[in-house]
Amino acid sequence: MTEQNAVLDGKMDNERLGGLQRRYNEITRRVNEKTLDYDEVMGRLQLIVEDNPVVVSTEPTEKFGLFKELGIIVVPDDYDPNTQLASFKRKNHKKFYHYNDDISDQNFPNPSRKLEPGKKYRVRAYKQIVPGATTSEERMAFLATQGAVYTGAQGVSLVFDQKRDQLPKGYWYSSFDEKERLFKDAGGHFGYTWDEYRIILCFSDFEESLEA
Repeated sequence: MTEQNAVLDGKMDNERLGGLQRRYNEITRRVNEKTLDYDEVMGRLQLIVEDNPVVVSTEPTEKFGLFKELGIIVVPDDYDPNTQLASFKRKNHKKFYHYNDDISDQNFPNPSRKLEPGKKYRVRAYKQIVPGATTSEERMAFLATQGAVYTGAQGVSLVFDQKRDQLPKGYWYSSFDEKERLFKDAGGHFGYTWDEYRIILCFSDFEESLEA
């Protein structure tokens, strides 16, 4: 799947960048000295834009690629949505170098898709395949193209329980949800800086009739 985005063709060379910086500094100096009025500033900025056009391509850019097909997970018969994260921590916290105590049933009480005992889900792991930053909005938009359902922290706990041996080491695996359903820490943060070591877990409904 691809996303339709405008992307820059190439990078600005140092000479052009330096020239732009000098012109910008000159405008700033004269604004501070009050020797340029608003219309003159806008005119000079327009000349800079006209002298330095940006070549843009509208070719689709594929930003995420399949990292690992994890197959099917089954929600256990004894699954309790109200205590799943507490149970997971009790059983597994010593297996982690560091365990985030904010991952709790109290902080993630209402995922978009509440898991039900006996329900099956297909799980795929995706990795960013382009350099630079991507946004949470881009990752959520990509998941939407894959028919994803958002299982929150509870979903990734089941992946660890059932697919741990299939997860390549050295990566951080993330299960997504809508922003309003996420826990916000005391500093007002929702998540982490994204890089090539973070993996998107994509959950989708498993229809046995389609797999027959």
